[in-house]
Amino acid sequence: MPSFEQQFQIAVQHFNAGRLQEAQAAGLELLKRKPRNSSLLQLLGEIARQTGEVSAAEDLFRRAIVNDAKDANAYFRLGTLLAHLGRRDDAIQVLESAVRVRPDFVDALCLLGDMFQDLGRESEARQHYDRALNVNPNLALAHFNLANDLLSKRQIEIAAQHYRQALRLKPDYWQAHVNLGLLRRAEGKFQQARDLFRQALSLRPDMTVVYCYLLDLMLSLGELSAIKAMSEEIHAVVKRCIANEQERDFAALMYLSPLLSVSKQDYHALSQKMDRLLSKGDSKRFIAPALPGKKLRIGYVSPDFGDHPISHVTLRVFGEHDRRQFEVIGYSISTRTGVTDRAYASQIQQSCDEFVDLSVLTVPQAAERIVADGVDILVNLSGYMCPQSLEIFALRPAPIQVYWLGQGGGLGLSFIDYVIADTVVVPPSEESEYREKVVRMPDLYHCTDTPPIPDVRQSRAEFGLDDSAFVFCAFNNSNKIDNEVFDVWMNILRRVPNSQIWLSNTGSDGALERNLRTEAQLRSVDPDRLVFASRLADKSLHFARHRLADLFLDTFVYTAATTAIDALWAGLPILTRPGETFFSRICATFLSNVGLGDMICASTREYEDRAVYFANNTALLAEVRERLARNLRTEPLFNLPRFVRNLETAYLAMWQRHVSGEVPVSLDVAKFTSAGE
Repeated sequence: MPSFEQQFQIAVQHFNAGRLQEAQAAGLELLKRKPRNSSLLQLLGEIARQTGEVSAAEDLFRRAIVNDAKDANAYFRLGTLLAHLGRRDDAIQVLESAVRVRPDFVDALCLLGDMFQDLGRESEARQHYDRALNVNPNLALAHFNLANDLLSKRQIEIAAQHYRQALRLKPDYWQAHVNLGLLRRAEGKFQQARDLFRQALSLRPDMTVVYCYLLDLMLSLGELSAIKAMSEEIHAVVKRCIANEQERDFAALMYLSPLLSVSKQDYHALSQKMDRLLSKGDSKRFIAPALPGKKLRIGYVSPDFGDHPISHVTLRVFGEHDRRQFEVIGYSISTRTGVTDRAYASQIQQSCDEFVDLSVLTVPQAAERIVADGVDILVNLSGYMCPQSLEIFALRPAPIQVYWLGQGGGLGLSFIDYVIADTVVVPPSEESEYREKVVRMPDLYHCTDTPPIPDVRQSRAEFGLDDSAFVFCAFNNSNKIDNEVFDVWMNILRRVPNSQIWLSNTGSDGALERNLRTEAQLRSVDPDRLVFASRLADKSLHFARHRLADLFLDTFVYTAATTAIDALWAGLPILTRPGETFFSRICATFLSNVGLGDMICASTREYEDRAVYFANNTALLAEVRERLARNLRTEPLFNLPRFVRNLETAYLAMWQRHVSGEVPVSLDVAKFTSAGE
C-alpha cells in the first residue's frame, strides 16, 4: 500500500494540474488516515476556495492552524482568503500571526503592506514593504508593492524606478509592465505605455483588461490603420469574453465598446454576463424601507470628483438642488491628489450637504455606509469607467438606483432601475432595448456649466494657426477619431484648399501628431495642415481659444459631450452627424437645445458638403454664430436651474412609485410638470 506521503503527492499533482475533483477525492481519503495533518487540511482548503466553497475553505484553514500553530503557511492561506472576502481586520490579525511565526515570511509581509495601503495606513504599509525588502533586497514583489505605495502618494518617478527594478529582477512580471504602462499613460508618454502593454500581453495574452488598455492607447495615438486591421481580432476577443466563463475582468471592454463599434447584440450579451457576475451577492439586506413625507436623500457616486469632465458639468448641480425637498451626499470612490483636482473636489464638497470618502472602505463597507446614511436615490455617475462603483451598486444599498452621465448609454444591469435620457439620445422606439427604465427629460439629459470666459487677446499664430486659413476645430478626445470620420475630414481639407484642422493632443511625446500626420499623408493631404492643441492648465484660456476657430467638426461613432458644451458656450458652432446609438447622438441633443437643429446632418455626405459650404460662405456661418450667441441665454441647454428642476421632478416621480409599492417604469418627465424657468 502506498505511503501517506506518496498518496499526498498524487493529490498535489492532481491539484497542480487543475484536476480539482480528483485532488479532493484523494485528499478526503487521506483525511481518514490523518485527520489532523496541517498540509492536507490546507490542500483541501485551497480546493474548496477555488471551487467557491469559501466557508468550507475557512474552516479547513482554521483546523490546520489548530493542529499546527507554528505552520506559517496555514495562517497565510487563511489571511489571503479573509482579505479576498473583504474581512480586512480579521485578515490582518491572521497575517500578523504568520509573520510572528516566521518573521521573514515575505509574501505575508507584502500582503499586509497591501492591506494597510488600501486602508490608508501608509506608514504601516511602508513598514511592511521595507521589512520584506530587508529580507530579500532583490524581491521583485516587494519592489512592485513599494512602487504601488509610492504611486498612491504621487511620488511618480520614484515609483517608476521601483517598477523598473521589479522588471530587472523578474522580466516576466507582467503586472509590473501593466502598472508602469498605466503610469506612463497618465504622464502622457503614450508610446512608452503602448510598448509596456504589448510586453505584458506577450506574457499574458489572455488578459482582456490589458488588451483594452492597449486598444484605448492605440485609439488615443491615432493608429487608425492598425485598429482597422485588428477588427477581426477585436471581434474574437469580444466573443471570447461572452463565451468563456473564466473571463471576469472585462469592464474596460464594455467601456470601449462604442469606440470599437461592438454590435448591440454583443454588448447586450456582455452586459448580461456582467450582471451575472456582479449580482451574486446577498443584496436584500441592504434595501431600506420607503418613508413618505420626508426630504429625499440623493447620493451621487463618482471616482471623478476632481479635474474631470463629469465634475466640470455637475459642479453646480449639487448646490442647485432645492434643500426644502432634497439632501445631497457626494460619495467619492477615488482619491484625486492634483492641485486642480483638489480645487474641484473642494467646491463639490461645499455644494453637498455631506461628502464621504469611500475610497478607504471595502465594497461591502461602502454599501453599508450608504445604507446607514439613509440614501433614497443613489446615482451612478461613472458606469463601466469604474467597476468598483458597480460592485457597490450590485449590493443594492439604496431602494432606487439610477445611472446618469458616465460614458452615456445604458448599463444593462438588473440592479440599476433607471437611466436618465431624452428623446434625441433614446427615441421612444428604442426604449425596449434598455434593461433600465428610461427616464426621458423634457429638454436634454445632460447638464452644463457656464464658467466665465476671460476677455483675453489671443492670436492664431501663438497656437500655430494661419491667420488667413479657414480653421476647422475638432477638440474631441483623440480616441473618438476613427477611419470614417478622418476620411471625411481629409476630404473636406482637400475640397477647401486654404483650410486647417485643429486637433486636441493630450500626449507629451508627439506620437499622436506623428501618427495622424502620417494618416493625412496617406490620404494625400499636407500633414502640416493638421495643427495640434496641447492641454492648457487654465481652462478659461481653453474656452477663449475656441474663438480663433471657425467651425467645430464632430466625430461620428462617439460624438462630443463636454467638449461640445465647451465649444458652444465659447460661441463656436458645431456640425454633427448622429448615428444609431446613444453615443452618436449626444451632440445632436445639445444642438437641438440651443436652437441649432439645422446643424444636425442627416448623412455623412451632407456633413461633408455643409462643412465645405460654410468654409466658402463665411457670411452665412457668421449668421449661425450670431444666432448661437443670442440663444445661449434663452434656450434650455445652458439653463442649469431649469435642468435641475426637471431632474428633481424625475427623482420625485421615481420615489412616488416606490412609496406606492409600484415597480419602476419608463417615465416622461414632461407629463408630471412643466419645466420651471
